[in-house]
Amino acid sequence: MNKFIKNLNINKSTTASLILAGSIAFNMAGCGTVKDIKNNQNDDIIPMATVYTYENGEKIDVHRQAYTPLNNVKYTLYLGANMFYADDLGIMEVKNNDELTIVSALATNGEYTEVRLPNGDEVYVANGYLIRCPSLYEEEYIVLDKPMETYLIKDAYFYDQDGKYIGFLHEGDQCKINATNTEYSLVTLPNGTSGYVLEWSLMRNYQFVDGSAAIREGTPIYADKYLTEVVDVISVDEIIDVRFTTDKYAVISRQNDDRLLYTSTNLLESDFIVVVNDYNRPHVDCYKDYKLAETFLSKPGKDSSPTCTGVYKIVEKVPDWEFTTFRGSYANYWMPISNDTGQGLHDLIGDNVATYGTSDYHVNGSHGCIRISADGSRYIYYNYETNTLVFVYNNLTEGLKRVLRK
Repeated sequence: MNKFIKNLNINKSTTASLILAGSIAFNMAGCGTVKDIKNNQNDDIIPMATVYTYENGEKIDVHRQAYTPLNNVKYTLYLGANMFYADDLGIMEVKNNDELTIVSALATNGEYTEVRLPNGDEVYVANGYLIRCPSLYEEEYIVLDKPMETYLIKDAYFYDQDGKYIGFLHEGDQCKINATNTEYSLVTLPNGTSGYVLEWSLMRNYQFVDGSAAIREGTPIYADKYLTEVVDVISVDEIIDVRFTTDKYAVISRQNDDRLLYTSTNLLESDFIVVVNDYNRPHVDCYKDYKLAETFLSKPGKDSSPTCTGVYKIVEKVPDWEFTTFRGSYANYWMPISNDTGQGLHDLIGDNVATYGTSDYHVNGSHGCIRISADGSRYIYYNYETNTLVFVYNNLTEGLKRVLRK
């Protein structure tokens, strides 16, 4: 649906406003001695003006450009604190105590815009530092039929509909896009606040995950989305927190590490199993597509033959299994997870499943395997492939609880 957002109070006859946000050091400040700029406000083109470019306070270039008047239309410009501007006498520094100042734009050419400050001074600002105000941007906004969840791929300023600075958003912050054009998007933050951010600061062509994944030994971890700066290589199989994925990279974080990191999406294992031999409530968590899909109560090894902890993988899947060590004991589905320890995931026909998920296993548990119900073993048998990673813990540490997204 392509239409203007009605609550923006957009005046289609008004030329787009401009914003200069933030504290940008304007070391190549320009414009000195501009002649006859205001002498002919009714002409489309102002007579040629002499423009000086300065560096470190010294004139380094002289060129002439024609200025176009803005027909007395008041533009909105936000000038960053401690930024250098040029007046007709040379360079001057405007200090606003880190506040943003609203000024009026009078005339412009392809390089500079003449603006009037609140105190009446008229100065010149390089056009390259100017961006358009969201509420007066000429392009129509496309209102999305359904808000799109996204996140910021770089730090960005947050504006209200009049272009007033209302906050600062950081890389990785989540939001929902309600409407967009080629320059700005109207977004809503998790706390319900709505405002505008520049379109290029938002992630596109992504999948919002907010889940967990397994990642295998040897996988490189990067500091940037371009996957160029390696910050670590996974030393052992581990579980990570996945926030977003694209067709090339995933935004992740690791246990006890609050940094946003990156890795190749195709190296993530979105399906994995976590066995928790909790003292009072042993259970098996099954993750599919980054999310907890099913939980089954379990009976791990008794205290005299405990289940070995560590990271394993499903070695094979066998139906209608008879245990050779214990003749007469059968499982509908047998899935060994280690050739070394001999332990595996399975149901046990005739076992008292009412004791699963209780502390009874300390005395009456298995010989090291992880017993689950017939429904549980059937689910794993048909939904997980061989080589699926299986993480076995005696309990979940606080760090791992943070990483595992339910």
